Amino acid sequence: MTTPLKRIPAFICALCMILTLLADLGTTKALAYDEQTVEITKDGQVVDTFQGVDAEYVTYTSNTGYYCCAGYVSRFYSEIYGVTVYNINMVDDKPSVSMYGHSAELKAVKNPLPGDIMQNKDYSHVAVVKEVNGSEVTLIEQNYKWTDYATGKLVTRINRKCTVSENYYYRLYIDGEEQKLDQSAPSISGAKASKISADGYTVSANVTDNTEVSYVKFGTYPKSKGKSALKWSTVYNPSRYVSSAVKTSDFGDLDDTYVTIIRAYDKYGNMSSKTLSAYIDTTPPKISNVKISGITAKGYTVTCTVSDSSGIENVKFPTWTAKNSTDDLESGWASGTAYDGAVNGSKASFYVSTADHNNETGEYTTRIYAYDTYGNKSRKTVTVKISPATGISLNVQSITIEKGQSARLEHTLKGSDVTDEVTWSSSNKNTASVSGGNVVGKNAGTATITAETSGGKTAKCSVTVTEDIADMTFEKIDDQYYTGSALKPEITVKNGSRKLVKGIDYTAVYSANVKTGTAQVTVKGKGLYSGTKKLTFKICPSQLKNAKVSKTGGNYISLTWSKYNGASGYYVYRYDPYAKTYKRIADVKTNSYKDSKLASCASYKYKVRAYYSKDKTVYYGKATEAISAVTNPLKTKASAVSSGSGIKVKWNMQKNSSGYQIYISKTGKDGSFSLAKTITEPAAVSQKISSYSGWNYIKVRAFKNVGGKRQYGICSDVIKIRV
Repeated sequence: MTTPLKRIPAFICALCMILTLLADLGTTKALAYDEQTVEITKDGQVVDTFQGVDAEYVTYTSNTGYYCCAGYVSRFYSEIYGVTVYNINMVDDKPSVSMYGHSAELKAVKNPLPGDIMQNKDYSHVAVVKEVNGSEVTLIEQNYKWTDYATGKLVTRINRKCTVSENYYYRLYIDGEEQKLDQSAPSISGAKASKISADGYTVSANVTDNTEVSYVKFGTYPKSKGKSALKWSTVYNPSRYVSSAVKTSDFGDLDDTYVTIIRAYDKYGNMSSKTLSAYIDTTPPKISNVKISGITAKGYTVTCTVSDSSGIENVKFPTWTAKNSTDDLESGWASGTAYDGAVNGSKASFYVSTADHNNETGEYTTRIYAYDTYGNKSRKTVTVKISPATGISLNVQSITIEKGQSARLEHTLKGSDVTDEVTWSSSNKNTASVSGGNVVGKNAGTATITAETSGGKTAKCSVTVTEDIADMTFEKIDDQYYTGSALKPEITVKNGSRKLVKGIDYTAVYSANVKTGTAQVTVKGKGLYSGTKKLTFKICPSQLKNAKVSKTGGNYISLTWSKYNGASGYYVYRYDPYAKTYKRIADVKTNSYKDSKLASCASYKYKVRAYYSKDKTVYYGKATEAISAVTNPLKTKASAVSSGSGIKVKWNMQKNSSGYQIYISKTGKDGSFSLAKTITEPAAVSQKISSYSGWNYIKVRAFKNVGGKRQYGICSDVIKIRV
């Protein structure tokens, strides 16, 4: 539908206002209209309005003209649709309509809609349909009035009801298009309350309409007071974004939930509504349990408990001195956060530093301001006296304690009404620690304990901490070997990672330290160390002399060494190449040993040492240097055959041998054999040699090259052969 834009009149009928106030808070369109009787008291009185067109009444008879029933219909159609309605209330005819430049007509309808023209069936009265509810029609009309004989008052009835069948109804068509009223209410979105504080808040929203929004009303009341406390404000011809301020002072600064109703109206009287609420706390926070602690020349701590139903925003502690008065506050307030306290739950605290007040002494004033989240504040004031000590002394100047023990130092402050605190420190915490004057020995050494006031006055005490030498760490003393003289091996004593120094931290006395057996060392603390510690070490047999290989064979090696006086026996060790270590193979009581069942032509290494056993304790002597030996080749097995003018000799190959020798004799007697051939190819197993005419005697042996010399195996049995 095309509808010319019209401005709503600047005034609003009283009845419409009443209906608006009674509207449901969540409504988004106009509500049903109730019939009401209204007294006519003056000419031009507006008793009803619809789509922005007022129905006006006069006290006199008005059957024609502006104030007659036809006058309202004509005015309504002119303002809403821009058409002219005439020939109204013509007997047996419907009204006529015209519109410049367009085709306009009224068509009779059986099912009326808001905006249609109602004409009664005797053609004596016309009105405009305001609302249709089933078969019931609500009207807006002019010049429908009478005198109430009971009261003598001139009255009318607004929102008068009738049934559809009682009257005729006409609907406007322009250029063949059916015309219907705009009944779409404005849209309200983004409604919210912001800038919430104890003073109130701002309500804002976006309002739009398919035509235009004529005005927006904001109504607010405290929930505890109910709607009877509603206060309204109106914004006419608003922009898309509209807002209004709510002040708690308008409602007596109540601590309450405030309800705000937003109602938007378009130019046709359609209305939509939104409701929101905001809790406003107007009660200031509570400050309690204010305490002052830790008063020193450097400052003091203020603590308190703060509580509020809506929550604490922050707590400030502005401070000034009696000397400079509130001049001290200027820099603190200017910095914004200089006086902000630390808030943890319901506890707030602030440290006042005298350095922020030129290190002044005397009276300090701290004012506590607590702010809640709504900006409400409360305050408390405390005063503190800063009186530093003029000096400090201790009950002793030096003490000696053992590790783990403690001693108490007492201090005395000088001055009157002293508010100072004392801090304690140690020059060497690893030696002695201190807390509140209680000194504890940690490790041997010296330290200086200092007691210092917050104003910088000091007193000192020297502390010496001793330790029992027996509590130290002693490294095991290596076994010693008999020399015939007194043995005094060095000992290593440690206190943690620190190695103690002989002659400064301890002395050592040796005993029973000559003969084979167990020797003793008595370690005695010295300087920072007290007590004694007994240590022992073994004196073992010395290294054997003349240890050597006495004989080798094809499968044995014999060893000999000089006898060691006093030895309980001797341990023989052979090197294991797979384990890469020497393993004990024999415990003998004599000074020789034969190692049998060995591989031929194989290398072996040995070590030997004496041992002394007493009282189930074994004292192991120092092992000899490695003794190397190689076994000989085994006895060779050989054969021979005549080969032309010579002899071909064969033998079994011996593993790991270096070569072979062939001997020949004409008689076969001992001493008659001579070397016929030397073969240096270990893999060779035959050789042809020259022979004697007649009988020949042959034997073969293998050899092994060891250190530039040859070790020979046993010769084969003699072979007798005739050539």
